[in-house]
Amino acid sequence: MISEAQQERKFLDFRQAFPAYSQGIYVNHAAVSPAAVFVRQRMMDFWQRRANFPVDIYPELQEGQLHFKEQIARMIHAEGAENIACVENTSTGLNMVAGGLEWKAGDRILLNTMEFPANVYPFLNLQRQGVMVDFINPEAGGLTLDRIVERVQPRTRLISISFVQFLNGFRADLAALGRFCRAQGIHLVVDAIQGTGAIPLDVQCWGYRCLGHRRPQVADVAHGDGFSVCRPPPSSKNGSCPGGMAVGQGQLEPVRLSP
Repeated sequence: MISEAQQERKFLDFRQAFPAYSQGIYVNHAAVSPAAVFVRQRMMDFWQRRANFPVDIYPELQEGQLHFKEQIARMIHAEGAENIACVENTSTGLNMVAGGLEWKAGDRILLNTMEFPANVYPFLNLQRQGVMVDFINPEAGGLTLDRIVERVQPRTRLISISFVQFLNGFRADLAALGRFCRAQGIHLVVDAIQGTGAIPLDVQCWGYRCLGHRRPQVADVAHGDGFSVCRPPPSSKNGSCPGGMAVGQGQLEPVRLSP
């Protein structure tokens, strides 16, 4: 059992890794979080290596990327690192999902009016292919499973929702929604950028198909360090990904020469 004094010491040690915290009060982590000293040092180490011989360090970068993926898998409780890809941001991951599915005219996507634009426009772009996009209006700033279910139609193929809403902090019951989507054969897409790293995340409990991520909001990863996770369905023989989920940042250990 950790004593109160030990907890306080651990917290203070953690704060020392962020110089910005000694300069004032900062709470806007939902937009941009301050960088930690070890992240800054890793980035400086990278550019020092790139400025000297050997110039070609890409094999080593690939090793660092694998380490990054393994850390992501542990953080989000994914099955493994083999289905994780590095992407630049949430928008990239969501566009991969929207563009990677085979759509037919009349297919429907279910969104809500609280979503961040990155979780809306990739799907609105599909309207040119005849895909219909439906919106749910929140009730008292939230969305219950019943409210979502009642808007599902026979041609609904995908539901996209945030883990934690950027607008008001609402948390959806993703485990219950995941069970419903699995039972109905609907792809569940989750933009979890606002919660990952601050709230425990277990994607297997969500019944996800794919997951995409941009650089951390509440964590200390550099800009452009995102990831996308693909979980092949049981019927998939070639590892293809039929759906998607986008997730936010997480508290990661320093990644050695991560590109």
